[in-house]
Amino acid sequence: MKRFFTLTFVLMSLFVMFACANREKTTEENTAPEILGVKTEVQIEVGQTWDALKDVTATDAEDGDLTNSIVITSMPELTVTDGIITPTNTGTYYITYSVTDKAGETTEEYTTLIVNEVLGEPVEFINYEFVATETDMNGFEVTFNSPAEGTYEAEKGVVTINVTSNGEVDNQAQFYKNGINIEEGANYTFTIRMKASEKIYAHYIINNAEEGWKPFSGKWNLEIGTEFNEYSLQFLAETSSENTEFILQFGGDTYDIHTNPEAFLLIIDSIRITKSTGEFVENEVLKDDFEEGLTEGWKERGVDSHSATISNVNNQLQFNVETYPVDNNPWEMDLYRVTDYDLVSGSTYKLVFDYTTVNDQFYELCFEDPSMDWQVRAGFKDGTLKGSGTFEFIFVASMDITNLHIKLSLGKGSASTNVLTIDNFVFYELTGDKIEETETTEFVPDEVAWGTYNNNNEGAFGVVYVENGNLIYEIESFGKTDWYNKLYFEDILLTGNGLYTMVFTAKADKTIEGVAGLNVMGKWDPRIWKPITITEEEQTFSFTMDAKLLFDLNFEMLFQFGFESNEGPAKITFTEIKILRQE
Repeated sequence: MKRFFTLTFVLMSLFVMFACANREKTTEENTAPEILGVKTEVQIEVGQTWDALKDVTATDAEDGDLTNSIVITSMPELTVTDGIITPTNTGTYYITYSVTDKAGETTEEYTTLIVNEVLGEPVEFINYEFVATETDMNGFEVTFNSPAEGTYEAEKGVVTINVTSNGEVDNQAQFYKNGINIEEGANYTFTIRMKASEKIYAHYIINNAEEGWKPFSGKWNLEIGTEFNEYSLQFLAETSSENTEFILQFGGDTYDIHTNPEAFLLIIDSIRITKSTGEFVENEVLKDDFEEGLTEGWKERGVDSHSATISNVNNQLQFNVETYPVDNNPWEMDLYRVTDYDLVSGSTYKLVFDYTTVNDQFYELCFEDPSMDWQVRAGFKDGTLKGSGTFEFIFVASMDITNLHIKLSLGKGSASTNVLTIDNFVFYELTGDKIEETETTEFVPDEVAWGTYNNNNEGAFGVVYVENGNLIYEIESFGKTDWYNKLYFEDILLTGNGLYTMVFTAKADKTIEGVAGLNVMGKWDPRIWKPITITEEEQTFSFTMDAKLLFDLNFEMLFQFGFESNEGPAKITFTEIKILRQE
């Protein structure tokens, strides 16, 4: 009897163990159901019916087809009848699809339903007409005196002087302006950007005509090459003059030991006159000389794909970039200095430091608060550090900043690695009354709706003009940042309660990458911002805002082409640019 009881107990134990093991095995092997066909986002108009179950299925490895078991919910709540949704109010709704199998496992998928109001057909709001108008010479003249002969034309953003016979004396052919006002005690820089069809020589003079022939400054026998270059004269005005002459003489055939050709072209791009008055007093706020092996206050950050370190080498800060960010964007790797100093809006500041860089290093210099966000930024400059030198930047703070962070965004490299060395890093507050004023003459038509910005300091040059009813943006050379080559339309008032679309038709003489959009004037708040590729085949582009404007806003329309992938020279032709409105 005892043996029978023992055998029974053992068999029952084995049965229980087997049943438990089998239950555990079943639980472990259950596969969660899948929901397929759910879209990430859906847009419809108010009152429009949407079938949320169209093309959506649910399957389970153990239970098979579970499509009929899908449950749809919404936040905010919507009525769902057999998957059909008909919103009666505009807005954004977050839709959840869920299904549960017999084992109790639940799977969820999500979509965003955007319900827009019903809009009328788009109507034309602005359509720009490209009509050639007379170029503003801003008082500059071209003169020929016998026996010198020639002609000139001001178009396509430049003055082209065609010398057919250069005469016998220098002043028989000249580019000239008088009546320029010069103020005693001010510092002046006159800069002309020009080139010639072949190497020539000229006399470049700023003369005080009130005293006859008494030049403030000049360069005689100035060599002018066949590529655009800037030529500058600088001087401190020891007397005032209301009749100062800008003179560029290129007549005659003898300039010291040099001889000009009988005929040639001289092409003038622009003239800048910069006046500087007053003086600044430098008040040192922060100084890092990195003595005693310190790099206190300096930090670095970046995306996961970057690798960089900060160290002190020979009492200098060394930033060693082992790997640049994969996307090579400047803002993806930062070297920055933390301070407890506060900037005051409207005050003037100056940053100076010595640097050496193994490879050319593009930078974006930002003066921000601890969040290091572009929306809280009091000053900005970008450019490229090359070789060794002293960096200097003066700016007026555009807002108050508490606990200033001085940030160098360095994620855009010219090589795979780099070593940047910084020393004698000094930040000043400037007090005093120094003022700089610059007058720029560019030979473009007066009173047109468009303009162009090209960052000449970074090698970006271009002009915009009208030809055969088309708007032409002719780019001599491209910069390395999108807005370095920019065509713009400013002060576009878009009225409220409307949805706007920008439409333009364009082609180029080679493939050009760019970006285009509509941005709120005075800040960076783009309502349209899209990448574009302009090819040799004419295309029409159309981009619409995500939402209606609630009230009137002033916009700028931007077309930006400063990308390293672009190669100059290039010519972009716009046959149509317009803005449509819906309400």
